[in-house]
Amino acid sequence: SGRIILSKTFCGSAAYAAPEVLQGIPYQPKVYDIWSLGVILYIMVCGSMPYDDSDIKKMLRIQKEHRVDFPRSKNLTGECKDLIYRILQPDVNRRLHIDEILSHSWLQPPKPK
Repeated sequence: SGRIILSKTFCGSAAYAAPEVLQGIPYQPKVYDIWSLGVILYIMVCGSMPYDDSDIKKMLRIQKEHRVDFPRSKNLTGECKDLIYRILQPDVNRRLHIDEILSHSWLQPPKPK
């Protein structure tokens, strides 16, 4: 029918939860899952969590400020950081969709030389 169904329930770890969920705002499950994907991708390339969840209020404030810090020691490419940064977008209307993620330059095969 084209209607967007919003969820109101939360289950899982706060460390993987999108800001809208932590704030108790009804959310679109697929858009929420994109945020969690960003957290997992960050963990995969950095070896640590993007946000410290020992203080949820502080974590939420940092997320809403769209702060994503990458360890310098990992020497991540700008494309990798760009993808994660755009996935961990606190504004649900600006967060990447799956088709945008799949077509992102970081996920494309290298150009032949």
